[in-house]
Amino acid sequence: MSLSTSRFASGVSGVLTLDGVDVRDLAGGELVSANRTFAEVFVELKRLYAPVAAQIAARSAPGAGGLARSQGFGSPEQMVAAGLGGTLAEARMLIEAGRTVLDAEPENDDDDEDSGGEDAPSYDDEELEEAERERQRLETERREAERERAREERARAREAARRAALTPLARALEDGEITADAAAVIRTTLEGLIADTDDLRARKADVEATLVRRALRSNLGRLRSACDRAAAGFDAAQTHARATRLFEGRGVFFTPQADGSVRLSGSLDPSTAAGVMAFCTAYVTREFRAARDLDIPETRTAPQMRADALALMAEHLIGCTAAPTGVTTTILVEVDLDSLVARAGLATNHTTGTTMDAGHLRRWCAETGVIPAVLGGPSQPLDLGRAQRLASPAQKLALVARDGACVWCGAPPAWCDAHHLRHWSDGGGTDLDNMALLCRSCHTRIHTTDWTITRRHGRTWIIPPAHVDPDRTPMPAARERTGTDGNRPGAPPPAASTQDADAPPGGDGAPEEERSPSDGGAHLF
Repeated sequence: MSLSTSRFASGVSGVLTLDGVDVRDLAGGELVSANRTFAEVFVELKRLYAPVAAQIAARSAPGAGGLARSQGFGSPEQMVAAGLGGTLAEARMLIEAGRTVLDAEPENDDDDEDSGGEDAPSYDDEELEEAERERQRLETERREAERERAREERARAREAARRAALTPLARALEDGEITADAAAVIRTTLEGLIADTDDLRARKADVEATLVRRALRSNLGRLRSACDRAAAGFDAAQTHARATRLFEGRGVFFTPQADGSVRLSGSLDPSTAAGVMAFCTAYVTREFRAARDLDIPETRTAPQMRADALALMAEHLIGCTAAPTGVTTTILVEVDLDSLVARAGLATNHTTGTTMDAGHLRRWCAETGVIPAVLGGPSQPLDLGRAQRLASPAQKLALVARDGACVWCGAPPAWCDAHHLRHWSDGGGTDLDNMALLCRSCHTRIHTTDWTITRRHGRTWIIPPAHVDPDRTPMPAARERTGTDGNRPGAPPPAASTQDADAPPGGDGAPEEERSPSDGGAHLF
């Protein structure tokens, strides 16, 4: 393929305008612009580097010249990583991205071109000979021009054929619409989909197109999750086999160290990890909140607290003579009913941030005595009005299912509280449509600044203060900004430019405590 550096050159010209600038003197808007300029150049450079890295790998294959070994490297990944000053994983990702384009191109077969003109006849008359030579010169120029036009037409036809042969993934990468990292993630997913029938090949093409569209509007982590779901939906048997391999490969190792400590290492499958992570997260949350509420300095780090949580579990279970810890938690796993019934597809574990095979989820639910419930049923009302100030557990579960993360910064649900959009002290009700998930940091910020949050037409909007944006243009919630929910990114904001009448900006005083009353234990939320 031919490299086109026009976009890179355009980006570099923007970088050159910053030559000699002291970054400490840049205003906020200038820093935002500089960040965008450097990011565009960085992404474009990786896109250009990808096919080069893939060609290095191709030339380093057995029988292809051994380019990497000739340069003193054990593998093409090592050669590329050395040039990058990066890791082998980064090099592999570049190579995979480059192969996306190179593997999709057809062979370049040049058509035979016409040979030269006919032999010139000889004449005795000099004038006739001169005229004939001039005619032949003009004829030669005409034929050469025709051959040049034919070459250009063949080149255009080859380029059109090459473009037509590109897959949607290769075309998006070549056009700079997606990053090399995203292309590598999608390519790896597609390579794992076995399509040996016409129907499966058509479905695989649909999966590719869907993932490319998702890559246009999602970050890399969300794209990986989308790839996992696409693979699960493509072949349920393959997904179940992978989940079984993860389950059978679980293990924990205790390795005594020279200084007397014991190193804990291992790997847990998603279903095994869910309970352990949920308990440790709940314990850490409870300890931090207790220290804050009692105004007692907490000297332990979160990793130290997790170690204490594991020790606490062991101490209680050995003979079960210790008093209960009071640490309870809720594990929220989201799965559609059809997948659960059919034991096919994936479920999202909001506790661990991972996915689980639906078949293993059914077994896990049976073993732990989980009872499914429909939020909003008669026994779990989601609108409490002014009768109760704090959100109920059912409301918080519903908020996790709706918001999926802190609506402002995207922090995990386990770090979040339920925030009243119209404050309780201002007459706001404890109703689902008057609440949103906010992490502790964002919860504090919303109460101490002029930023506001409102809901309109079933969507949550973050509204900046006038000194940040004079127009106060509403921003979608975090999940929608990254394109990870059902709403289409780029959808227009509400018509009103400021706020709802029942959602006053800012707020005075400390953030409201949004923990639900229960048995004294800390919940995930």
